[in-house]
Amino acid sequence: MPWHNKYTELPPRVGLLSAVTTAVELSFPPEAFVLSETVAEHPDAELDVERAIANRAVLVPFIWASNVDFDAFDRSLAADSTVTVGDSVAVTGDRRLYRMESLQWGEIIRYLVSEKEATVQRARLRDGRWRLRAFFSDRQNVSGLLKFCRRRGLDLDVERVYPLEELNLHRAGFDLSEAQHEAVSLALSSGYYDIPRTTTAAELAAELGISSQALSERLRRAHRTFAEATVLR
Repeated sequence: MPWHNKYTELPPRVGLLSAVTTAVELSFPPEAFVLSETVAEHPDAELDVERAIANRAVLVPFIWASNVDFDAFDRSLAADSTVTVGDSVAVTGDRRLYRMESLQWGEIIRYLVSEKEATVQRARLRDGRWRLRAFFSDRQNVSGLLKFCRRRGLDLDVERVYPLEELNLHRAGFDLSEAQHEAVSLALSSGYYDIPRTTTAAELAAELGISSQALSERLRRAHRTFAEATVLR
């Protein structure tokens, strides 16, 4: 049976996570997370969970898939006992968005959410390994997670632990939404602001799973916020 099928929504701004003090970035192998059977058959697949897990409930999960033969991938999904798949709801370039009616999230997520009441976001599968960010109310919960994984023989890497303030969604008074922060961060790290540019707006938009127009609007809103916070002060 799937672990949860109740859906709710995670607030998009970090300011609403006022009880959270610590952010942790984790990585682990596919068998510890969603779609383990499908990923085993498609080890080069790239997946992005479009929605996050919040406390004891889960958003209606949407997952982007790429770098696969979609006919074979669809057959694997249909046979995967860990998921009930709804429709393929969108196709953007070489990516396809799937609506999942229910998912078994795996031992690590069950422990994080049920035992530690963590909030999990930004789960991505790349190079055969899942990576995600989790928010904790107590830094000591990270030690508890490591002990749990050792007892269960789960291969978990803690790549970074830092105070929530370092997430900097509101750095220097810049009241950016999470979506705007993500777009600017990706643009910066991908060379969009370099001269000459080493990536295009279309490539950034595809990476984020949005249209080029939506990306342009996010960047322009973020740039306006930067300008108002610096030039007009």
